[in-house]
Amino acid sequence: MATEPLARLLRQNPELAPLRERMQRVGRLQGRFRSVVPVELASSSRVCAVDGTTVVVRADNAPVAAALKALAPRLLAGLNTAGPGKNSLKNKRDQELTALRVEVQVEAPPPSRR
Repeated sequence: MATEPLARLLRQNPELAPLRERMQRVGRLQGRFRSVVPVELASSSRVCAVDGTTVVVRADNAPVAAALKALAPRLLAGLNTAGPGKNSLKNKRDQELTALRVEVQVEAPPPSRR
């Protein structure tokens, strides 16, 4: 079975258009998130989804999650007002963000070999 790059499959299959649009939106938000989140938190957090008008951000651990929650109003404002040259807003729907939810997703350690 030949494998095709995921991007090509998303472009070519009209049934996958909604998924492609969601992935593009998350990608745009991730770019804007990187421009507004403090650099110390950037490597330990990322936009993982958009749930309606709520941006869902994944944190690698509880301290990062706590810091992101404390910064949530500022981060949300930054995501809604990214300026020119900073992954500017491409469509009106991106501006409808009203909340930021932070979730902790700790990476599981690799299984031990015996």
